[in-house]
Amino acid sequence: MTVDFYTCTCDNRVVDKTNYLSEPITKTLQVFEQTGVFHPTLLLNYSADVVNCNYFYIHEWNRYYYIVGMEVMTGSRMTVTGSEDVLY
Repeated sequence: MTVDFYTCTCDNRVVDKTNYLSEPITKTLQVFEQTGVFHPTLLLNYSADVVNCNYFYIHEWNRYYYIVGMEVMTGSRMTVTGSEDVLY
């Protein structure tokens, strides 16, 4: 799946975040084990540029998410957990 990672600089209560998003960092990756659409966990190769992000968009699901957790695993892999942005 294709995921765009962003740094979002606005308050969570702002509905249209278009003007508050950084340039996207696009990655192709997979979901981690069994995951849900509302709180997905993504598995990707470790990426220093993604570590600084706090927001992402999954193209295939047409949904935006806040990053609520990151974990670096062995073997240069990492997981990113999101929570759906229900306002966007």
